[in-house]
Amino acid sequence: MASKRKAYTTNNKVKKAKVDLEHTTETVMKYGSKASQTGDIHGIDLAYYRRSSRILELERAKENFKVSEPLSVPPFISNGKKVVPAVLTGLKNAKKVAKESPESEEPNNRIQSNTEELSSSESATLIDDPEAAQKVKDALRIYNTYYLRAVQEEETRCQKEATKENVVIKKKDKRHDESEEPRKSRRPDLKAISQMRVDGKLYLNCKGLGHVPGINVGDHFYSRCEMMAVGLHSHWLAGIDYLGAAFKKAMPSRTFPVASSIVLSGCYEDDVDNAMDVVYTGQGGNDLLGKKHQIADQVMEKGNLALKNSMDQDLPVRLIRGNKTKKSYTGKVYTYDGLYKVKKYWAEKGKSGFTVYKFLLRRMEGQSVLTTDQVHFVSGNIPSQPSELRGLACADLSNGKERIPVPASNVVDKVPFAPNFRYLASNEVDKNLPDPIPAKGCNCKGGCYDVKKCSCAALNGKKFPYVSLNGGRLVEAVDVVYECGPQCGCGPSCHNRVTQRGIQYRLEVN
Repeated sequence: MASKRKAYTTNNKVKKAKVDLEHTTETVMKYGSKASQTGDIHGIDLAYYRRSSRILELERAKENFKVSEPLSVPPFISNGKKVVPAVLTGLKNAKKVAKESPESEEPNNRIQSNTEELSSSESATLIDDPEAAQKVKDALRIYNTYYLRAVQEEETRCQKEATKENVVIKKKDKRHDESEEPRKSRRPDLKAISQMRVDGKLYLNCKGLGHVPGINVGDHFYSRCEMMAVGLHSHWLAGIDYLGAAFKKAMPSRTFPVASSIVLSGCYEDDVDNAMDVVYTGQGGNDLLGKKHQIADQVMEKGNLALKNSMDQDLPVRLIRGNKTKKSYTGKVYTYDGLYKVKKYWAEKGKSGFTVYKFLLRRMEGQSVLTTDQVHFVSGNIPSQPSELRGLACADLSNGKERIPVPASNVVDKVPFAPNFRYLASNEVDKNLPDPIPAKGCNCKGGCYDVKKCSCAALNGKKFPYVSLNGGRLVEAVDVVYECGPQCGCGPSCHNRVTQRGIQYRLEVN
């Protein structure tokens, strides 16, 4: 009876965690990501948010033990050997995972082997794993779908609230207050990654040391949450990710916490980046969401203590650099630059007069050449105007039919451009064919926002195929898209008329 009561209580906790996690995520989405130094987001306890996520992770881990192959992710590779990543779970049942794995003959030794072997310089070598690389790509595609869905849901919510607000203002004849307008969420990525965690869609729902299978040095990511989805860095704000005390039972010989990865993105004014050597400022006391100045003394705890312990135990740390770019929806691109080791640390007064901890990290040998600085050079080689194209044969194939010129270039020979070429910007139907009966359109007014009332949304599986992002884009790949037509009442600005607005990106014919 006692065991049944305990199981019942655990299930209730999991159910409550799911409800609380969804509520907390929606609240974070509603009020944005402005965080105070105490770690709260407009009154939301981030620690409670993480605890709810942790309960869900434990529940999914329990379910994984029931299947014949509990580890669906590929093993970490170290010194050319495949190592069962039971050490990565950080759960009380980590030894059970290793024991049940068909590849593990000595589970107790395997639990420590991943970390022990990573202490050597040879472990910096990254072995190519096409299967793992494909799983990373799949995880990023899934995240992209979740993200666009979150953006779409937020657009719909804002539109509905704006409509209700306008009705109330007209009825009460009150002066419009801009502060009461529904604000569009700036963090749909948080909602997307939280939903992926709940649905068990993360590539690696655990932490580990060393290279992540399937991720190569030089790989790019366009948000913190993309890195969370593939297990490269598991925090959406903090620059230091680490393995806490929960890993002590799996690795009893280690002193915790130990750092697994750091993000160098210019958030701290005292950072120094010399590529191979990095002086990294510890965490804490920084106005991360403001002017990024130090406003309090740092303390040797959490991430700072993790970096110190990594130095004492000669453990590698993944380093990710963040650079600003206009081509990313977050305004940044994050590049994985491989493994570094902490060589020393010290405390000093920073530029703002507060005590900060600094850590000298040096890149491990035997890795690919750094490519972070080359990210911006690639885009610089693309001509900004058609006239700058090498071998330009025609400046605009569409002859003005498209709002963006479609140039053609030929660098092989000097054959003249076909004089009888005709560009079609729309479908042409033979005059002898009878006109089809006009399809009935939706009855939406002003725009299509309610999937329950829009008949065009019903044809698309009771959802809208596009999201109003960068001029409109598909949320996910589909075979057929039903756009609103001339018989619809929504108007030309409807977000379900993307292809009717012409091309959105510059095309080129070679």
